[in-house]
Amino acid sequence: MLTWTNLAQPGDPYRTGQRLYRKPAPLLAAITARQTPGNGDSPSTVFAVVYLPLHRTRALPVSEGTLAFGFRAASVRGGAGMAALAEAAGLDLMAARSHAAVLAGHDLPAELAFLTRPGAAPARGLAAAGQAWAGRDRAGRGTPVMIDSAADLPGGPALDRVCELARIISVGRACRLPGSRPAGAGTTARIAVERALAIALACARHLGRCEWEGTLDTASLISACAWDCFPETRDEGETGAA
Repeated sequence: MLTWTNLAQPGDPYRTGQRLYRKPAPLLAAITARQTPGNGDSPSTVFAVVYLPLHRTRALPVSEGTLAFGFRAASVRGGAGMAALAEAAGLDLMAARSHAAVLAGHDLPAELAFLTRPGAAPARGLAAAGQAWAGRDRAGRGTPVMIDSAADLPGGPALDRVCELARIISVGRACRLPGSRPAGAGTTARIAVERALAIALACARHLGRCEWEGTLDTASLISACAWDCFPETRDEGETGAA
């Protein structure tokens, strides 16, 4: 399993272990999982989560020059490693349900299905997330706000249309993974992170937790915050374009 992250502490994105300091800012966690064609019968499966900082009491003004976010992505080729990828994704989902202020996805149950091998039971965290997602409008106290950009935002279910209405550009890269030809692991991971970031921003804007003037370019945001995390994409001669 290959992984990419810009987090200083990938195992504790919510900083739950820093008890001597003030409570960290609330986070919106956006999750996506996709599968892309591979060589022969070996598709690539990628999972990505983006952590978007929020303000406690008001909409956070963001711009391409000031937005900071964390992310983690992981991918496997073929069936080998799928169990480990599903377990990692399940742990991220359980942590988000415990510590995130908002949990966002785009048709999340369908995307999580990419992480389960045919005939196998889903990992514990994935199964629990799917059940919670179905009742997200009835979430109780102590659970994050759960929002699905495919069903709950204007323009859904098409993510490119959701992003267009939210004034987010580069949606050709953010909303799709390469489908016509195999892509390198770094490229698919970068595009998955960009997709999760687009979901995060669209949902945060819809909830009144973030605001911006003009448009935001997700490709520029990835380059600004993760320029050193995807050197493979430069080697492949790609910048994330589908």
